[in-house]
Amino acid sequence: MTQRTLKIWSAVGAFAVAGAAVAAAPPANTAGEFPNGTLEAALGKIFEGEGGEGGLGFTKMTRSFSVPALSAKQLPTVFTGNTLGVPRKIAAYLRSDGKIEGWYAINTPVIPVERCANQDFNATYLYMTHAGQCMHRSFAEFKGETWSIKGEQICLPESVGLGKGCYYAALVLNNVVLFDDNGNMVNKGRDLAKGKVLPPMPPAKPLKSK
Repeated sequence: MTQRTLKIWSAVGAFAVAGAAVAAAPPANTAGEFPNGTLEAALGKIFEGEGGEGGLGFTKMTRSFSVPALSAKQLPTVFTGNTLGVPRKIAAYLRSDGKIEGWYAINTPVIPVERCANQDFNATYLYMTHAGQCMHRSFAEFKGETWSIKGEQICLPESVGLGKGCYYAALVLNNVVLFDDNGNMVNKGRDLAKGKVLPPMPPAKPLKSK
């Protein structure tokens, strides 16, 4: 049986994500495949706050190594009843009944960069993109959104910040990384916390007028 993997190469101490490949290999949750044992052992390290000690999620290291995608049996263990989060962007508790609790960021359309110069970035949640554009961020609670597992993929609503769809998932150190059928990583990784861990939603702060 084939298994999707996210391929990563090491070069001069740096890691570069190079996409995904389909490798003919058995499931990687057997003892000895993860450097620190089974998937349960890997999750234990992550939940203890050890930051993916020892390269959890990676196969044994060589000049070329891979990060096996979670299987259909592993996905519920990783996600059900746990929280995905990114500081100041999202906190999503994935309930066992398929509902989502928490909050997420809403980015407004680009506003003129000159307006940024007259704003307090911390007070209004303004930020600059890599393209030099000025954005405004507000926040909202999840209301009626659902999540599910279909085959070897996790399906999430657009409000989770990835675009609506289903994705393969892998553990990369202390993050959950999602990627599509073409092997493209979708956005940045999400932190994984055990149980319901929902920090307070940042307060709504509208843009100031000129």
